[in-house]
Amino acid sequence: MGASIAPLSVSATNVVWELHSLGAPVDSLIDRDGDGFFDDLPPGGTFTIIVTGQVVSCLNDTVGMRAHHGCNGDSCQVPLDKTSTFVPLAGSLVTRTVFPAAAELCATNTVRYDVRNSGLMVDRVVQVEQLLPTGMIYIAGSTRFVFNGVTNAAPDPTGSSILLFKDSEIPPFLSLAPGDELSILYDVYVSCDAAGVDNMFVARGWFTDICGNLITNQESQSVMPLREPVLELTKEGRRTSGSQTNFTSQTIVADPGDAIEYRLRIRHDALSDAPAHAMELADLLPPGVRYDGASVTPDSVANVGPNIQLVWSNTTLLSLVGGAPWSEASTNVLEILVQATVTNCVLSTPNEVNLLYGCDPSCLSLAESATHTVSSEANVQISGSSELQLTPCGGTRSLVITNLGGTVVGMVISNVAPPGYLFESASVTGEFNAASLTLTLTGTPVGSVALINFSTAAASGATDVDDDAGDGLGQLDIGYRDALRITFNLISDGTGLDCLADPTDLDFEDPDRRRSRTSRRAPPLASTTCARRERPFRKRPTHCRISPIRILTSSRTASLSRTARS
Repeated sequence: MGASIAPLSVSATNVVWELHSLGAPVDSLIDRDGDGFFDDLPPGGTFTIIVTGQVVSCLNDTVGMRAHHGCNGDSCQVPLDKTSTFVPLAGSLVTRTVFPAAAELCATNTVRYDVRNSGLMVDRVVQVEQLLPTGMIYIAGSTRFVFNGVTNAAPDPTGSSILLFKDSEIPPFLSLAPGDELSILYDVYVSCDAAGVDNMFVARGWFTDICGNLITNQESQSVMPLREPVLELTKEGRRTSGSQTNFTSQTIVADPGDAIEYRLRIRHDALSDAPAHAMELADLLPPGVRYDGASVTPDSVANVGPNIQLVWSNTTLLSLVGGAPWSEASTNVLEILVQATVTNCVLSTPNEVNLLYGCDPSCLSLAESATHTVSSEANVQISGSSELQLTPCGGTRSLVITNLGGTVVGMVISNVAPPGYLFESASVTGEFNAASLTLTLTGTPVGSVALINFSTAAASGATDVDDDAGDGLGQLDIGYRDALRITFNLISDGTGLDCLADPTDLDFEDPDRRRSRTSRRAPPLASTTCARRERPFRKRPTHCRISPIRILTSSRTASLSRTARS
């Protein structure tokens, strides 16, 4: 303890100053009354006493003060007590987790735990905890600590998933001075369970302050960067029964009896930054597809519901890339070809191949998948329904039919004519060919609906270019991507028709009067403007009147008469 002005007396609870004996000026204190002591304070004057002491208890933080003043040794006034409080300097502790390098899956990696007294007081009896995330396994005997630049061996901490470090393992924790910092180093094995989780390390600690209180610091969180293998998996297919030579990831169309081939490929992705230690591949063939063989014999072939599952084990797969571990720097591509036959019509259902990989065959925590689709379903597309060209007397309608699926057999085309028109004939080009197709005309009126039976050449009157179904050219079929164009010819049904005699035919004169009335000669034919089903008008010789002319327009009768000059 000390003071800027020497006290008169000091006890355990009080300090007393008597300025009457002050022999030297302090701040504004003067000797005004000439008694030889600097104990007089002029109006507006101030003086300060600085006292230092040691806090030995945190039970009382209040300091009281009382001052007396007067003249000639007598006290004239006693002011009220003044109090103030003080706050003991608090200690502070900072803990954090640092990773010297990105961790590698299925390997031993080092963790650094930094502890620092960031306060102005000594931290006593320091203890710190480290919460390990899933997949991190502490390596026994790996703990050491660095203090003042010196690395020291240390016993193992208490616990497994929560590591507790005390002064019994780290002696400097008994009393950590302000500014002191040390680092605890230990090793963990990063198992395959660490893949796909947050890898969050939590650091927290506590200490005893000057008042004997247990102070807990604010915990910190750190994520361990993890190097993982990233494998790329693809599945492609092709129909080997046809002319398809290239593999495609798109849907392949195959008919029952067609041979197909799948290509499975595995490689390290460009983002892969760690080797692969173990793998397993399972391919699922869809219903209606028979497994015939593979370039690499699977370790198991089993029925899984309606599917066939092919499985290649870790030993088989790693033997194709030179054994474990399969380095991320490797450019090898693991390739397996699977041969199969379509036995029944196959729905357009994706079939999946799954790749599992990780640290060990018993713990494959990473996964990749790919799908491919084979289909036998017919996918007939009809376009050109708007390609309709009409005149008042008739016209044409063209339909383009394309098959984008499995082979189509027994196809029947039904077409409805626009109102006011009837089908008369049709032709086809493309996969089927015929200048005049066999039409079945129905509807009301008859001919408003036309049916074409493309099941056989005999039923349709058409010929087939390719025997896609392998049942002879007499049975008509449309293979994958085959197309045909049908052109229908239409005529007016008469409901909206107005056909007149050809106005350029001027031969409407009476017959030669010199001829006998009973003589008959064939008169010139009068043509009409209708393009189809023209019916010539036959003039009958007369002198005063032409008999009614009958015009047949779709089963209707119109009676017309003409008066001629005799």
